[in-house]
Amino acid sequence: MLRYHESDRLSQLSQPTKRSQKFTQNQSLMVMSRLCDNHFDKEIHEKPWISLGIFRYDRMIKYEHSDAGLSYTNVKIKKLRTFQELWEKNEEIHNKSEQHQGFREFREFKDISEEDVIVTIEYCTNCHEHLGSTKHDEARYLSYAQALKNEIIQRFPIVKVILKPLIYDHFDHSIDTMFLQRRLGCFEVQVMSKQKGQIKQAVIGSKLNTKAWPQTSVIINKLPQYFKKVSFNIDLKFADSDQKLKNIDVKIQPYRPIQSRSQNIMLITSRSNRMLRPQSAQTRPKSAYSNISGQSQRSLKEAEENRSYKIERTNQDGRISLKNVPLDVYEVIIEETNDFLSKTHLINLFQLNNEDLPLDQLIELQKQTHSCIVVIVLCQLAPVTECKVEIVPMKGGKDAVLKESPLGSGKYEIVVEPDQFTIFVKKPGYLVYQDQINTKAGVCEYKYELIKANTQEEGYDPVQDALDKKHAIKPSSDLKIKKPKYLQPPSAHQNQINLIQFQFIDLVTKYPVPNVYIKVHDELNNKLYSYRSNEKGICKALLQNKINKGKIFIQHVEYYDQIKEINEQHPLSTNSINNFHIIHKPQQSQLVVLLVNKPNEGFLNFYIILENKQVIQTDQDIEQNQNPKDGIQLIRFSNLQNKRDILQLVACLPKLSMDSIEEMYVLTPNHIQKYQLPQLPQQEHGTLYPYFWILGSLKEPYEAFDVVNQIINTSQLKTYPNLTKSIQDSQEVVQCAFQSPNLIIAANRNGSIYVWNLDSYLVDCTINSVFSDFVNTIIIWDDDNVIISDNTGYIVWLKKDDETQQFILQTSLNINKKTNSMCKVGAEGLAVGTVIGQLVLVKVDFRQLQLSIDSIIEVESSTQTVDPINKMVSITNDQIAILCDNNKSIFIYKIEKSLDQPLSGTLIKQVQIKGYLSGGQPILQIISLDQRYLIFGGLDGVLHTLGIDSLERGPNIGLHSDQQVNSVLQNEDGVLIAQGSHISFVPAPETVNELKIANQKYFQSPVKLYQGECVSYEKRLLTFTNQGKMVVWSLQDRIFPNISQFLMDQEFPHKLKSIDKKYLLVDAKISKENFSIFLIKENGEIIKDSTQIIKIQREENYFYMEIDQIQQQGLWRLGAYLQNTELIRSKQPKIYFISSNGFQLLNFPQQIPISRKQPYQWLIGTLIPHVDTLKSTSLYTDSQIVGKFPSLEMSKHEGKINQIVFLNKDEFITAGEDKQVIIWNAQTFGINKVLYHEAEILSVYVHNGMLLAGNKEGTVIGWKQHDGIWQMDIKFKHHEKGVYSILYVDGSIVTASEDRKIQLVNFVSSALEHVEPVDRTFVISLVTYNKDVFAAGFPDGRVKTYKREKTGPKVILKTLRTVATVKVQHLYMISNNLLFVGGMDKVSDLMNVEQGTKLKTFKDGHTGSILCSFLYCKHLITGGSDGRLSIWNIEKGLLIKTYELTKEEIRGIYIIGRLLITASSNGMIRIWQEICPFIEQIPPEEEPEQQQQQQ
Repeated sequence: MLRYHESDRLSQLSQPTKRSQKFTQNQSLMVMSRLCDNHFDKEIHEKPWISLGIFRYDRMIKYEHSDAGLSYTNVKIKKLRTFQELWEKNEEIHNKSEQHQGFREFREFKDISEEDVIVTIEYCTNCHEHLGSTKHDEARYLSYAQALKNEIIQRFPIVKVILKPLIYDHFDHSIDTMFLQRRLGCFEVQVMSKQKGQIKQAVIGSKLNTKAWPQTSVIINKLPQYFKKVSFNIDLKFADSDQKLKNIDVKIQPYRPIQSRSQNIMLITSRSNRMLRPQSAQTRPKSAYSNISGQSQRSLKEAEENRSYKIERTNQDGRISLKNVPLDVYEVIIEETNDFLSKTHLINLFQLNNEDLPLDQLIELQKQTHSCIVVIVLCQLAPVTECKVEIVPMKGGKDAVLKESPLGSGKYEIVVEPDQFTIFVKKPGYLVYQDQINTKAGVCEYKYELIKANTQEEGYDPVQDALDKKHAIKPSSDLKIKKPKYLQPPSAHQNQINLIQFQFIDLVTKYPVPNVYIKVHDELNNKLYSYRSNEKGICKALLQNKINKGKIFIQHVEYYDQIKEINEQHPLSTNSINNFHIIHKPQQSQLVVLLVNKPNEGFLNFYIILENKQVIQTDQDIEQNQNPKDGIQLIRFSNLQNKRDILQLVACLPKLSMDSIEEMYVLTPNHIQKYQLPQLPQQEHGTLYPYFWILGSLKEPYEAFDVVNQIINTSQLKTYPNLTKSIQDSQEVVQCAFQSPNLIIAANRNGSIYVWNLDSYLVDCTINSVFSDFVNTIIIWDDDNVIISDNTGYIVWLKKDDETQQFILQTSLNINKKTNSMCKVGAEGLAVGTVIGQLVLVKVDFRQLQLSIDSIIEVESSTQTVDPINKMVSITNDQIAILCDNNKSIFIYKIEKSLDQPLSGTLIKQVQIKGYLSGGQPILQIISLDQRYLIFGGLDGVLHTLGIDSLERGPNIGLHSDQQVNSVLQNEDGVLIAQGSHISFVPAPETVNELKIANQKYFQSPVKLYQGECVSYEKRLLTFTNQGKMVVWSLQDRIFPNISQFLMDQEFPHKLKSIDKKYLLVDAKISKENFSIFLIKENGEIIKDSTQIIKIQREENYFYMEIDQIQQQGLWRLGAYLQNTELIRSKQPKIYFISSNGFQLLNFPQQIPISRKQPYQWLIGTLIPHVDTLKSTSLYTDSQIVGKFPSLEMSKHEGKINQIVFLNKDEFITAGEDKQVIIWNAQTFGINKVLYHEAEILSVYVHNGMLLAGNKEGTVIGWKQHDGIWQMDIKFKHHEKGVYSILYVDGSIVTASEDRKIQLVNFVSSALEHVEPVDRTFVISLVTYNKDVFAAGFPDGRVKTYKREKTGPKVILKTLRTVATVKVQHLYMISNNLLFVGGMDKVSDLMNVEQGTKLKTFKDGHTGSILCSFLYCKHLITGGSDGRLSIWNIEKGLLIKTYELTKEEIRGIYIIGRLLITASSNGMIRIWQEICPFIEQIPPEEEPEQQQQQQ
């Protein structure tokens, strides 16, 4: 360090120091420090500066900033204590500026009304008072502000513009005044709007922040986003007809008329108009220069002034629907096409909205006046290129030649005025084709088939044609060139020479290929021969030795190179021609998918699907050519440079067979790739046909075809990714992050880092084996810096190299602690959360390019416990939120950085989270709706929200799946939630309440996705599969397409494509006497002939039933009458159930015995309302189906079912041995929700919407719905053994357990209120019959009644009476005092529980224990361990009827409407339709004994 004496000190004061790079670039332009422009620069002017040197003991130089500018003074050392005060003031001013992110809240903003838009322009005034340090021109500031105000009002009449001059008191030294002094030279444009009660505010132009004058065009383009949003339609039609114009591209952009140079107040002026700017750039000091180069500023300016536009396409009705468009004047531009002329149309939404006029627009277009002649030249269905196509006007005029567009397509075009022409098609080697055409306005397309000439003389001769046209001398016969004859080898050596003939044939056209160059390598003799094919594609080789091993190298400029092996398996023939098929290269901007099929075997139907899952019906740039004779099928994509969409190539497989396909190729101009055919999937029961073969996708720039090669079913096609990108040696991705505009960083399982470029969807660079453990966080700091951490605490800094533009490892830091998460803090800080509850603050030094630990903070909860930090996120520049999963808390920390001090953190708030499920990898992210929210959790399919500003809990968000949430994304279109393979999307929510499940669009990915972050980019969802492939979905509105819209009739069996009906088809020639089908209605009525409900149609080789489900109320069953099953099996019938979305293939039951005389009835399946598929079965009988089989069987439990209870009119509950509580939909019999317990569930009870379940280990859990979400409300364990029964009595939960205790638990607090021990044995069943009285059944044959009493704070049980009865298995309350006691030993009792007397004994209904009962139409239904269902007359205690339903125990009974549901010990749930109608028809006066005799 150099030191200066005081004599030299003053000469150095005017020179710049090395502390600022801004003062070292050009010292010749530097002047005294106090001449620095008064734009306050925090890095330069905020900190006091002390010059270096040797001074007297009491003097020192201070360099400071004030309202007068920058200056130096001599101060005494004792005044140095004020430096700390100045630092504190500067910090306070800085915080005040950062408080609202630079936005000044003027009083006009406080009274803002609905739909108001207020703009303030703050500009510098009193410039003469600070001319000592600036050269501000106050008049220029004012004129700029007024001009900008006039411009805004002129363009946007709804905006209120207020000028706000910068005024303050120079003698006031308060913080507010010093804050205003920092704003000298300001020209700040602010906006605030209020739309639908939501206030939006922002600084849209700042001279202080950018050091550049706000441009008018930028301000004008930013303002509309704060205006009211409306929706309207644009319809296109022809002016002289009502024809709607569909699939027309329309350019829509804000109307911004270009101003003249003199009118634009913000343009950079010329040298002569230099004084138009308030401050000349040539005279400004260096410190006032922008840190952006002039070239960058011009680029930025041009980019900002480019008006944003979008291309919309009209739908089938010729309409464009625009949603949520801000008020503005829009310019609609329609380019000229072959059908109509161009047009520009203006839409002034301000005027229409102000005058309350309709916003919808009708634009009429004028039809095209010229003719576009398109000639397609073919030869045997193949395009013919390089033809000369001429048209000659028949009425006289100049000839014209059509141009081939694009090259190599065989299409020739020209635009002329409508007329009559003679057309000539000419090509060497072909006969000249001539035709007369009469063109009209628009596109006139003609197809001509050329015929190959047999000889060269017959074909078109261009030389002769030119001579004839010029009337030149005709060529003489002397000019004919004789071809040399083939030279025969000398006879002496003829026996030693082998003649080998090669012929090269185009694989597609089957034409011989001339001028093929081949090299034949004889590997045994080490010789190389070269040949070239003649015009017939043949070359003859004379070889002295026969080649037994070698290679043939085939080359042609227009064909792909090939190498063929010569060996024992592929020898060269000397007796016949060796044929080789070669493949032609496509033209530039073309891509071809080529399939080689077996000849004359038929072709698959191919579909080109767009991003919105719509099928391209017609497209001139997509051709499908088929050659059935040779089995060649190709799909050619042309003009790919003009495509904008993701194109998906899909083939339909109605029979799930690929036997006819032999090879598949993908051809590009520079590459050919052969792919293996996919394996057929296993056919799943109930799966909808047809299946689909996803060949692959095309994505701009369309340089490659991304092959998928997978076969999926109909339901999977709806939600299959639009694009799949794979890389070589890809592995499972564990984490990724996105940075606009096109950067994705992904880390895979082996610790490698991939950098993806979204312009090409390719990997730009790979950094291998960076980490030894899984990556948990990726932070893309900016375009050039990425920081990544793994679970071991290893942090890596990747930086882009300036020369190679590739990311390289810059530095790393190991904090030696296991971590879960990391987030960015401020401009140079990182916060890292560890598993031991420590918050590690890391400094990111961009000067030294290194990472270092600043401080470590212990995160302790209010209970003084330390828990792992699971997730962290930055909520402001200096605040972070921390989620600790174990103690269910969110901590808000403020991270501070003082002068020359390390980073430090202060706890601001701890928020406890109730109802939160812990124990996994939760998310913690930020969404901005009506306010900013932390959204977190998601371990059980439920997301929790917390307001960032208010720190108050928001609503919980339920999802369609119980899977763990791994990502929540928000973009301009809505909020997307990813749960592994389950994706939910809420379009355009305005409040957090709109994220609820009712507003969610939902689909499940057919491919298994990884559990990390997802990315939203250009209305597309990007994520990765478990194999490391990138998959892309479109997020357009039509996310759930109807597949039936593009399935062809021929893809359905016998073209029975369903629209609003369903079909049951038997595809076999079988007579009605041997095979007939019928329908069983919900009341058991059998319909065999055509009615309004069904229509039965028989054809020669098949027959079918057409079903109309409009009148269906319950379950309908389909059955078949079978006579002579031997004949039926010999016919091998195929049975199909056809719906609008596809068809099911039903298997004929092989277990039906073979017989010629014995008739059988087969229950084919059950129709459920609003369900597309048929619930098929293999059940059969030799008698009637009605009453024999259940209408429906459902098996979702693994193990026995212990309970079935009522929840509400639309739902019922089953629970059992598999620890699951399943909530069933009583209409569709699907599953609405599955809740999980900790052990086998023995008892279930529902009270006031609360679902209580007790398990085998003594734990009771209570779930309840909150905002449609099932959440655990209570959980307690007071018993030591299994809880056999639960009920609710007067504010208490009563539980009975195998531990011989009855316990009362407070319903609200879950606190234990009372324990009642029981003698001899345990209580097996409880039932309540009064508000505070219940009965308990014992296996030893007792029923006790108890009353709950409360004496002061204590709750007790009082025993009322004990009644001897059968060994109790089950209690059921029939009425207020009638209690049914199901016994263990075949016998049951009916007693009056109030009086304690036995009324009836039920016998002979079961051979085992009575496990369940239900009351229906005053009759009692009981189910037992013997699989029987018995119906009893309650009054007489007599048996009416017994059904032998199953071989398993019937453990539960429940009735929905007229459907009886039984739950069995094997986990099966069965629906029975005939039992309830039978009970309804029992006459009340008929004796049970009489009915038994009739049976």
